[in-house]
Amino acid sequence: MNKVQPKQNNESRSIGARRILIWIVSVAIFIVLLSSVIELFIKYKGIRRHIKELKSDRISLEQKKNDLIETNEFIKTPEGQERIFRDKYRLVKPGEGIIIITEPVKAEDLAPKKPVFRRFWDSIRSGLGL
Repeated sequence: MNKVQPKQNNESRSIGARRILIWIVSVAIFIVLLSSVIELFIKYKGIRRHIKELKSDRISLEQKKNDLIETNEFIKTPEGQERIFRDKYRLVKPGEGIIIITEPVKAEDLAPKKPVFRRFWDSIRSGLGL
């Protein structure tokens, strides 16, 4: 009887190599896709932040617009025109004058200040009771 030797399966080795190669390629594809998704997510967050900023800018601009409309309506009135002329152009009506109110000047403000070293020395002497 002839002895039958079991065949060594060379295909099993090549299938293992193929599986490893397929696994490496699939992991590489997964990493590339994951990095693309992460980049898109970062861009999405940036766009959302920019949209929030634009909305807040829009609200502030609408408020400024409303303020300007109110100011223009006030300027159209005689009181508004008078205020603009008085504030901006310093106009006065005939017979009006300017009153300047000042605070009384204190005597110690008029006296010349002593040099720093002299004040320091005086404070030391007064502290010692001399």
